Order: sequence, then C-alpha cells, then structure tokens
Amino acid sequence: MTDDLRSRAASAAVGAVGPSRIAVKDAALCPGADIRGVLDTSFTRVPADAPGKVPTGYGFWCNAWPEDPAWKFVAVGLGNDVPFWTRFLKALADINPDMAVNIEHEDAAYSRTEGLALAAKDLHNATAAV
Repeated sequence: MTDDLRSRAASAAVGAVGPSRIAVKDAALCPGADIRGVLDTSFTRVPADAPGKVPTGYGFWCNAWPEDPAWKFVAVGLGNDVPFWTRFLKALADINPDMAVNIEHEDAAYSRTEGLALAAKDLHNATAAV
C-alpha cells in the first residue's frame, strides 16, 4: 500500500470514528498472504472442551492461529511505521485534538508491558512529529 493510500485510508477511518476516543492496534502481513491473500480463513476452531482454551466472551472460544498466517497482530509501530501513525494522529487531531487514543496490544511476541511500552514509544514519537 502506498503512503498516499495509507494516509487517505487513515483519514477516512478517523472521519468515521466519532468524537471522543479511538483504539489503535497494528498488524503485519506474513508470507502466508502469498498463498491465501489477506482475508485468511485458515483459522481453526478450538473445541469448547479443549484443555487450556481461552474464552473470548460468554460461550465463545479463540480460534487456533495458523502456523503460516497471512497476517498477524503486532505491537503498534511494527506493522505500520511512525510516519503512518503520525499521519493517523494528525487526522485525529484535525477532528478532535483532545481525542483519547487507547492501545490494543495483541502481539504474542511481547509481554503485556513490553508490547504496551513499544506501542507507547512509537505513538509518542508519532505525536512529536504532528
């Protein structure tokens, strides 16, 4: 995706958000995208009686992640770079300069605190460039 297209997509998404807060998360494309495309449906269901299953809500369980996924969640800043997040935050500030930005950390490669610290650092660097 070109920087211009990313910037326009970020502005469009931000424009549809609403007035007060937004949650940010990031994803990266993996080699599996070459085979299955970005709309990867190769996730498998985890049976309700599987040991160690992780509940995601009443009566629902996580799917098993493919061994070679088309994409994966990564810490904010690892899928899209700081210039992308700078444009994104600029678009937010144009709508509401006081809008809260919440970090959704779903990168399994980092602990909760490591992933949040990395995301906060990247968003702080992006904010400094706004």
